[in-house]
Amino acid sequence: MAHSGSLSPPLPPTAKLNQFTLTWFIFSSVYAIVSIAITKAFSYFLPQPKVSWPKVKDSQSNLPLSDSITIVTGANSGVGYEIAKAHFQKGSDVVLACRNKERGEKAIEDILKESNISPSDNSSKRLRLITLDTVSLDSVRAFVQEFKRCFPGRKVDYLFLNAGIAQKPYDANRFTPDGLEYMYATNFLGQFLLTGLLSSSFSDSIRIISTSSQGASQAKLDPKLAIKGPGKPDEKTNMSKYQVEAGFHTAKVPPVFDAILSLIKLDLFNQYGQTKAMQVAFGNILQNKFDLAAKERGNARRKFAAAFHPGFVATNIFKGFFTPDQTTVISIAQAIIRFLAITPKEGAQAGLWLAHTYDARPGAFYDRDIELVLPWYRSYDDQLADRLWQRWNNDADLKESDWTF
Repeated sequence: MAHSGSLSPPLPPTAKLNQFTLTWFIFSSVYAIVSIAITKAFSYFLPQPKVSWPKVKDSQSNLPLSDSITIVTGANSGVGYEIAKAHFQKGSDVVLACRNKERGEKAIEDILKESNISPSDNSSKRLRLITLDTVSLDSVRAFVQEFKRCFPGRKVDYLFLNAGIAQKPYDANRFTPDGLEYMYATNFLGQFLLTGLLSSSFSDSIRIISTSSQGASQAKLDPKLAIKGPGKPDEKTNMSKYQVEAGFHTAKVPPVFDAILSLIKLDLFNQYGQTKAMQVAFGNILQNKFDLAAKERGNARRKFAAAFHPGFVATNIFKGFFTPDQTTVISIAQAIIRFLAITPKEGAQAGLWLAHTYDARPGAFYDRDIELVLPWYRSYDDQLADRLWQRWNNDADLKESDWTF
């Protein structure tokens, strides 16, 4: 029997994409919130050493930073912007390392306005914009050269590794011209290279703080991961060898779960968690190298590296989930985020505290007021740390001799 009603006309492709993205965003938001809640619940059954520290909101008090240099990646918005503003207001020379020049200039304008300082005031010169796109290793190298040109002989006192994305832009290739997986390059390796190239310019009391995430708790780093990637492609390269590596780019899970994650488009959350875990592991490895070098020199520990989870913050990190024409979806997503999230200023407080406290354990990972013990720590040992260190250096084309600890 024929259907008596008229059929609705098919939706245009953009509308279908909008519907799909909205469904995916809502599902992904619920997934993320539930995952964080479960992680929090289980964390109470793991050893969680409490630390004694001031209230997060007081972390900026009494911090004279005159004559210091601060570099903040991803400083044009969100947590990075608030950190850059706080250090500028306390007297530090602040370098905003931003991918987009116009947005970086707008950030400087806003910081001066919120600090009640005229652009013509001499103190405004303590804000400097140097463009940096962490997805590109060439951009990182150019940034370091420009920094050394602008600040000859000066030492870096604070390095905030804050730049990051939750998903690659919709129109970007999966692998960069350097042959690196896009999210891995953006969230981690570019800033790893930045740290290595700047290491000879670090002060004796450098503080390196990475903005990580609770997403790091879902990571699975393979103790047998390859220590060499496929390398940089050329015109003769067969791009089929550039594959996402389970246990490195993504968590190593049973094939059936991997298929489900791909089907419901949550494999990118998987990758995001891996990069956030790498930031945590990097802080730990770097701190161990700082401590070993200090011991060999007969010095007390002074250099410090750590990572922190800022909380669920209302920032632009989710922007890559949408295409520019998805205005309705973007508006709904922003409303959801504003309802659930804390402000960037609140999210920045733990990072600012880590940059100045002596109560935090060096090389650790903090969720605001407690040091976290992540599930994958059970399989994290010296062998895995060594393999990660070798892989990162190989991917960034760095040698051990390029580092100054």
